[in-house]
Amino acid sequence: MHPGPINRGVEMESEVADGANSVILEQVTNGLAVRMAVLFLVNQAAHRRTDYRGIIYEFESLIRNGRVIDPTNRIDKKCDVLIVDEKIAQVGRAR
Repeated sequence: MHPGPINRGVEMESEVADGANSVILEQVTNGLAVRMAVLFLVNQAAHRRTDYRGIIYEFESLIRNGRVIDPTNRIDKKCDVLIVDEKIAQVGRAR
């Protein structure tokens, strides 16, 4: 899935990107929603675990070296992202 934007003339020529068989714009449109859904599902699976006695344990999720894109703060880099209680708790440097 192409995350966009397209680097025309570097990644591919405009004729290919805009061609009749191109699905890049559709992938860019749907890509964010798909990535958010995957993160949500992964976080839900990792968030709660029950041991053999039925005791529920809360877990934090840590995504290492994930790509963080924040246009408001002009961030587009790889970072570690800590998710606690289904919210981004901290963004740090990737190792």
